[in-house]
Amino acid sequence: MQTQNNDAGSTAASNLPPYKCECGETFTSKYCPNCGAFRKEEKIFTCECGYTGPALNFCPDCGKKINDNKGPSVPIQVQVVSRSVPAAPAEPDNKLGWKCQKCGAENQEDKCAVCGADIIPVFLFTVTTYSSANPPVTTGASVSEYSDTQLIFDNNGNRRLISKDVIEPAMEIIRKNRLNDPDFKDPMPIMGGSVCVGFKNGDSFRVTSLQEQGFAVTAAQNDLMNLFNNAE
Repeated sequence: MQTQNNDAGSTAASNLPPYKCECGETFTSKYCPNCGAFRKEEKIFTCECGYTGPALNFCPDCGKKINDNKGPSVPIQVQVVSRSVPAAPAEPDNKLGWKCQKCGAENQEDKCAVCGADIIPVFLFTVTTYSSANPPVTTGASVSEYSDTQLIFDNNGNRRLISKDVIEPAMEIIRKNRLNDPDFKDPMPIMGGSVCVGFKNGDSFRVTSLQEQGFAVTAAQNDLMNLFNNAE
């Protein structure tokens, strides 16, 4: 028999007999690869190499013969409790991130996990609402570049991809409400909060607010959010 020299406490599946789990899976390791349950042998062995678990004639970690004076200890009766392996957590909605401009790595946040470069999203539209409640509440949504055909829509941290086809309808909303006209002013003396809409205007990014252009901003906010929320 081939002797294995693994680190203490490791598990070797090849020396264990086939075992059929309650879930129906047959395996030769300590734990069921299907449901994660521990083998329910009536006896386990504790070897001087550090291995504790099921075995036949030899320790599956170091290869020492069982019941040899220099081998593992005498088997003891134990009660084995099956171990449940927790299910993997669901993928978070905001795992979607941006592409690194330096190395091209995808789904990155503030800094690229591959090359360490700063991630600078190219925003096309932003919609922000602030309320001076107690405590203050700020909600925000943004649309940024992602690929040649898709954009990232981030609604309060929940991200998904939408088609680039929304750009022109969104700009039509901006133009209809005259938010792109710097000469258009309709200031609203509103206290206790604010609504802001931002959009990429050529090489610059313009942000206007309810206090600057009045209800035209809230009208644009509603239409833009409906557009982005329903985009595919």
